[in-house]
Amino acid sequence: MRLLYILPEYLPQKGGGIITFYRHLLPAIAAQGHHVEVHVGSAFTQGEVEAEIESARVRFLPERSFRAMIPRFEAFAAVPEIQRHLAAARALWEMAEGGRSFDVVETTDWGLLFLPWVAEAGSPPTVVQLHGSIGQIAARDPLRGQELAGWVARLLEGAGLPAASELQGSSRVNAAEWGVRLGRDARVILPAWGPAEPYSEVPRGERGLVVARVQRWKGPEVLCAALEELGAAGPTIDWVGRDTVDGETGGSYAAALAKRFPASWGRRVCPIGPRDFAATDALRRQAPFAVVPSTWDIFNFTVVEAMAAGLPVVCSDAVGACELVEDGVNGFTFPGGDSHALAGRLARVAALAEDERREMGAAARETVRRRLDPTAIARARLERYANVAAGGGTGEPAKPWLAEAVAPGGSLSDPLAFLHHLPLRGLLHHAARRVRTKLGGR
Repeated sequence: MRLLYILPEYLPQKGGGIITFYRHLLPAIAAQGHHVEVHVGSAFTQGEVEAEIESARVRFLPERSFRAMIPRFEAFAAVPEIQRHLAAARALWEMAEGGRSFDVVETTDWGLLFLPWVAEAGSPPTVVQLHGSIGQIAARDPLRGQELAGWVARLLEGAGLPAASELQGSSRVNAAEWGVRLGRDARVILPAWGPAEPYSEVPRGERGLVVARVQRWKGPEVLCAALEELGAAGPTIDWVGRDTVDGETGGSYAAALAKRFPASWGRRVCPIGPRDFAATDALRRQAPFAVVPSTWDIFNFTVVEAMAAGLPVVCSDAVGACELVEDGVNGFTFPGGDSHALAGRLARVAALAEDERREMGAAARETVRRRLDPTAIARARLERYANVAAGGGTGEPAKPWLAEAVAPGGSLSDPLAFLHHLPLRGLLHHAARRVRTKLGGR
């Protein structure tokens, strides 16, 4: 089969769960004799890359193509975030010539990249991989001033995703959420991981490890509360990851955590900022255990990375990858958001004897090897591609209004005309605040 993947990120970029997902999967797909192409772009990612990378032809969306597309979505000028997402999605669709030379297209829910493929008549069968949509993220971590964009994203997702030939998810947790919201099942296939890297046991330190953005739904508040409950008896845990914006104040979320949890954030939980792959792996190999305290997550590859490195993981059951963790056997689980339960699991994992930790870590590594085998996962996905290519998809035809709404139009005579309907006093106050902010930032 000729397979096209429309992704918001991929190699040679570094980092990101979507890159991790596909860099383990696509070589295994290509190894079974299929033609794989990857077109990469988003509202934030453009470039001039055109290369053969790990058995796949990779091409990035040129910035000039993206820029030229933005004015064609001026009808969305009131929500510029959505305007940029739609422009990127359409520019990728045009770059791929509507996918006419491919048997199946796979794209993601993130960034609305799926919309042209499900809305345009004549598109190839389209699989949408549910990696975590911008609507889902906006609902969990709303940013002040971007509430409208979040609602528009959710409305477009709700209108467009039912038209995909097939929806696929990497976890039962996320598939169940979409099943409720769309009234349509998503097929669950675990992600690929491997082949396994050479492993050797090394002496472990005493500091646990979290690898995640410092972001509300990644669970730092739950972890801080758990450690404050444990007090001096609790372990110290390094947090690797960049800071994000606090949706309530617009400032640093790490600073908000330090103010709210002065006894734990910066003391028991030690934020050390982002690290590259090598530095993070070195920390992981020194840690005696890892913690994934998220209150929501689609899958979360840091669970797999820790298990593959022989670490017991203390994992929230709100994380999709928790289905890999058997409590007390290859790690520990706790109810998402329950800081008291997390405190109990942290006390247990910190008290493990060395032989118990090694045994649990070995069980974790075996779980990853057995359940995420790339060859087996690739076969399962290829069976689904063959099914949708043969017309076995279960999507409903997109409504005509959706196709019209997400198709590019001509330039508007006054793209900011919507401002005419807003009170002048409010506009003047807003403009004055913007000017002060701009001048203050210089």
